[in-house]
Amino acid sequence: MARYRDLTPYAYDETAGRDPRMLNVGWLGRLPFFRRGRVSPDVVDALARLCADPVRRMRGFHPCGLCRSPTIGVQFLHGGREIFLGSAEIRVAGEGGIVYAAPNLILHYVTEHRYLPPREFLDALANA
Repeated sequence: MARYRDLTPYAYDETAGRDPRMLNVGWLGRLPFFRRGRVSPDVVDALARLCADPVRRMRGFHPCGLCRSPTIGVQFLHGGREIFLGSAEIRVAGEGGIVYAAPNLILHYVTEHRYLPPREFLDALANA
């Protein structure tokens, strides 16, 4: 999995072109250094809804590089529904035309590794 600093211009898919209004969030890769904290259950619910219907699906799965024994394809149960993570992205529209692009593994990072996304992203997610 790629690693990009939060709130930098989106760079994972070069075929999408560079748009300074699309920003990276949650591209943690294998490095264990990131902001940690707790998010509300509403944030988890919103992320789960987006991850259940992602964009930019890829072939195959990326494992979580932060887990001690990563498995290919992370599963998340939400509301009786099984969501497979590690093979797609989500988008969240923010203020002023900003769009946040995140790997769908962000749900796993938030719930299992206590990754705390930037405030701007959380605000946009609350309004999604």
